[in-house]
Amino acid sequence: MRRLGAALTGVLIVLAAAAPAWAQYPPNPPTCQVNDTTVTPGQTVQVSGQNWQENSSVDIRFRQGNDDQQYGPFPTDSQGSFSAPITIPADANDGPAQIVVGGDDQNGRRHVCRTQITVDADGGGPPPPGSPICAVDDATPAQGQTVKVSGRQWLPKSTVEIRFVQGATDEHLATAGVNGAGRFSHQARIPEDASNGPAEIRVEGQDRNGSPAVCRVQIVVGGSAQSAGLTVTGAISPGTLALLIGTVGVLYAGRRRRSRGLLPRRA
Repeated sequence: MRRLGAALTGVLIVLAAAAPAWAQYPPNPPTCQVNDTTVTPGQTVQVSGQNWQENSSVDIRFRQGNDDQQYGPFPTDSQGSFSAPITIPADANDGPAQIVVGGDDQNGRRHVCRTQITVDADGGGPPPPGSPICAVDDATPAQGQTVKVSGRQWLPKSTVEIRFVQGATDEHLATAGVNGAGRFSHQARIPEDASNGPAEIRVEGQDRNGSPAVCRVQIVVGGSAQSAGLTVTGAISPGTLALLIGTVGVLYAGRRRRSRGLLPRRA
């Protein structure tokens, strides 16, 4: 019985050490966003993201047709976040384009995140200083998925309306409160009946001067995105757990068989 007790003790020690790691399952997938999704050629925009591999790097690309401009690499911090400025190519054409971020997720696996933007030589350009800004933590959500919509530079102590726009659909998703610093962060759910393809998260509210303001973020419903896996470096995996439990079971069964062999048979 001593061997069995030692085996069980060993398993309990491994489980206790691995418990904090299990709490991280599943790790959040990497995200990316751009501070302005309607841009002009030659404009500088700020690209940021979270949940990438900590203390690593990401590459950022501008893609439009055959145009594929690469920037970086840019470092991630100890939390897996990054923020980097890039300049839209001066010869970019009017129309849809993508900002593509590539790097490793928290498991060290390659991940690509895409944000839809629109190049508009006439109506684009950076927002005036102090204009409200909004962002979505996932630019390729699935139908029914909950995303985090955030913003800053809105009228303090006011509210903003978060809407989903796609074709003829213009649906109210949520009302969010703005704090005293002009910021908000709120969960919104993509409609279950949304179609695959381009759409828009629109935030309506008031700027710091109390004037009506609208901020738009382009998304792609049902867009492809590599999800994070279940393997965390240094953590025990479910397969390893099953193997440990199975090993203890074999030891226990073998011990019982040997113990029975030592008992006298009943007449």
